Amino acid sequence: MFRLGIFKQLTSYSDNTIDWTRTGELLLSYKHKYSSREILIRGSIICTTAAFSFLGYSLNDPDETHCSNITLGLMSGFLGFVISHGIAIIPIVKKRENMRAECEILKEKIIEKSQELSLPQNNINALLKIISEITLEDDHRANASQTWGHRKKLLNNLYECLQENNFLFLNPEDFNLMLEYLEIHTLRKRMP
Repeated sequence: MFRLGIFKQLTSYSDNTIDWTRTGELLLSYKHKYSSREILIRGSIICTTAAFSFLGYSLNDPDETHCSNITLGLMSGFLGFVISHGIAIIPIVKKRENMRAECEILKEKIIEKSQELSLPQNNINALLKIISEITLEDDHRANASQTWGHRKKLLNNLYECLQENNFLFLNPEDFNLMLEYLEIHTLRKRMP
């Protein structure tokens, strides 16, 4: 568990943009739930790394580079890994960045609407801070995408409540009660 803590910390440092626990899960537990597409992507990363290593090793001129074939092969392989992995994670990082931007827009709308309704801004700001710090990590995973989705859902619910002039749930003494209300608000919308 201690080793997974490092990966959770890395995920936290990236503000839940990159989920390092997926890497930790694969490296440390030998268990994974990857689809064929994900396995294909990982296979491509491995092949690219191997190709870069081979080219670095084969095309090296030790007199010119002042590096042994093995050293240049390792450096080239590392470069191949970084490039191919960077390309592979671009879509998920963009998705999380988009969710972060959507959350920021919702926060601005919430502040604007709460000012329009003359609600106490310290309560709204405190609630927004709590929502922004929510994380859905568990013992094994940081769950970065789920965290951003959950934050967005709560912010949407808060904005909808303010739009409906439903703000009686804003209780500065019990922020957990307010969060529960926002969770339940989603269920009410789905009921006929």
